[in-house]
Amino acid sequence: LDDQNQIWIGFYDRGAVLYDPISSRFEKSLFAAGDLNILRNKSVLSTYQDSENRVWMGTDGDGLYCFTEDKQVCVFTNDESDSQSLSSNVITSISELPSGELLVGTYGAGLNIIETASGRVRRLGKNGTPPLDLNTASFWEMFRDSRDNIWMGMLGLGLIRYDPGENLFIDLGPGSTELNRIDQSNIMVIYEDSEGDIWFGTEGGGVQILDRELNRMTELSTRIPQPVLANSRIKSIMQDRRGQVWIGTEGDGIFIYSKRTGEVFRLTVEEGLPDMIIQGMIEDPRGSVWISTGNGLALYNPETLRVLNFTRSDGLSASEFNGEAILQIQDGRIITGSTGGADVFRPEAIVLNQN
Repeated sequence: LDDQNQIWIGFYDRGAVLYDPISSRFEKSLFAAGDLNILRNKSVLSTYQDSENRVWMGTDGDGLYCFTEDKQVCVFTNDESDSQSLSSNVITSISELPSGELLVGTYGAGLNIIETASGRVRRLGKNGTPPLDLNTASFWEMFRDSRDNIWMGMLGLGLIRYDPGENLFIDLGPGSTELNRIDQSNIMVIYEDSEGDIWFGTEGGGVQILDRELNRMTELSTRIPQPVLANSRIKSIMQDRRGQVWIGTEGDGIFIYSKRTGEVFRLTVEEGLPDMIIQGMIEDPRGSVWISTGNGLALYNPETLRVLNFTRSDGLSASEFNGEAILQIQDGRIITGSTGGADVFRPEAIVLNQN
């Protein structure tokens, strides 16, 4: 055992092996020892940390889990006989209102609000304009922007903007007459860049961008010569410290776009990615990007252009991750939701064996 808590193991006939007990596996705990075991073999679809540092994880059929710093785990589920329970156990999206209440979107069963102080659940049915019925709507993504608007990516209905102050739902989908509507039925990811522009990733229709300064919706395909991207299924969007926007797709890899120069760099399996299905992306403090895919977790170093891949053999709960179920929490750790649970790790603690 050396002064860095790394263990050197000497073999009689195979030389030496370096074992780092911190970096050799991904953590199975969030706030208490083994608390993530409650999610084992459950598919985690959504992750969120609220203003009280509680971490929420929505699952595919097993309800909503809340992990708190006082080491408590709370579970919210659907009870058909109780109208004050969640409307569904398939939790696809989570966001927080300025009031501190939690918005919980489901697949096929509308929207829920959780009063986090009391734990009380209420369901939202018909709201906004008369044709907008949310009782059986499928929510896939919810994003609260810097102006406290809640953008809702829907399956089938397109895009909805929610104004919490007015309690108003505004339809911006294919059936809308609004100027800044999106003529795509499925909105998979929503992201706000450093300039305040809102990016919308669609299923099969590429990327739409709401230019806040011009108050105009445009297609990214009009800015860059990438025919593949124009028809891609977009799974993830993020902006790095250089201002570049990373666009992860289902089957077409990653497109890295510079708003300043208009240049595009494409990252695929030929550059070392383990899969062309990109589920989520997060930049760590060192400037490297962690990429969850349909076949493991990748670490990309933009300086060296090197890709390192991690799989179940490295301690992950599963090799297949879920779309946008990736989150960096306040203490710097990254959470990734997979088809077999959730993994937690500190990027700086993953010390690679250079041998």
